[in-house]
Amino acid sequence: MFLTVCTPTYNRAYTLNRVYKSLVAQSLKNFEWIIIDDGSDDNTKQLVNEFIAKKKVNIRYFYQTNQGKHIALNKGMELAKGKLFTCLDSDDWLYSNAIEKINSTWQQVQDNDGIVGIISLDSFENGDIIGTRFPEKLKQANWIDLNFKYGVTGDKDYYFRTNQLKKIKFPSYKNNKHMPPSYQYYLLSKKFDFSLLNTPTKYVEYLNDGISKNKYNKYVVAPDNFAQYRFDIMDLIPSSKRKLMNTIHFNSSLCLGNIKLKPKKIRNKILVYLTKPLGYLLSMYIKVRVNKSNNLAHRIEG
Repeated sequence: MFLTVCTPTYNRAYTLNRVYKSLVAQSLKNFEWIIIDDGSDDNTKQLVNEFIAKKKVNIRYFYQTNQGKHIALNKGMELAKGKLFTCLDSDDWLYSNAIEKINSTWQQVQDNDGIVGIISLDSFENGDIIGTRFPEKLKQANWIDLNFKYGVTGDKDYYFRTNQLKKIKFPSYKNNKHMPPSYQYYLLSKKFDFSLLNTPTKYVEYLNDGISKNKYNKYVVAPDNFAQYRFDIMDLIPSSKRKLMNTIHFNSSLCLGNIKLKPKKIRNKILVYLTKPLGYLLSMYIKVRVNKSNNLAHRIEG
C-alpha cells in the first residue's frame, strides 16, 4: 500500500464528511484511511460506520479515551500499513489529485535514502496559499533550513516514510493533551531532507475549536510535553533569537508543569539558567491570559 492517511478526531462529526468526500474523490485509490477517535461523545462512530458500509474507501476506525492528538497519531503510526504516512486533520481536506501527485513525486525520489518524505503546500478553499511557497529552484531541504535559512512560512502538507516516522513517536506525560507536530520535523531534520512539491495538495480551515486558535491554553494544558519539546529541539535551532525565545519558553513550561528536566546534555546550560526569571514571568503572563479567556468564555455562555 502506498499511503496511510491518518485522521485524529474529537467531536468533529460535523467536519468528517468533507474529509471523507475528498478521499472518495481521489484519482489514485492506493491508500488507507485510519481514523483515531480521541474520545468523541458525538455521533462520530455512527458516521464512520456509515462510511465503512459504503465500501468506497479502505477505512479502519479506532476509539481511545481522550488523550490528545499526539497520542492518537502515535496509535495511527503504529497501525499504519502504507509506505508513506500523512496526518489529515478533521477540519482539512485533500485536493482530488493530491495522492496521485504525491505518488508521482515519490516515484522520482524514493530510492534516495537521504529523503524522508515530501512537503507540499496548503491552501484555503479559495486557492490562496497558506504562508509562502518554496524557493523556485529548491528541490529538497530539511525542515530546519526551510524555516531558518529560506524563510518559508505557513502550514504545509507532510508525507513521511512510515518506517522512519515510527522511530520518532511523540513523548507524552500524564494529562498533557497536546504536543507540537514540529517535534518530529526537527528531529527528522538531523538526518534527512524532504522533497519539495511547490503546489497545493490540501485545503485548510482554521475552526474556532481547533488547536491553532488556542495558543496560550495549549501551554497550560500540556506544560510537561512543551518542556520536553523545547528541551529536545534546543540544540537544533540555528537562530540565536529563536534559541533565546525557546529557552525562555522552556523555563516557562517547567514553571507551569510537574517535571524537572536538567540540562546536562545540552550546550545551552548557561542560557537556561540565565533565562529562568524571564521564564517565570512568562508563565505568570500565560496564566493571566488563559484565566481572562476562560472567564470571558464563561460570561458569554452564561
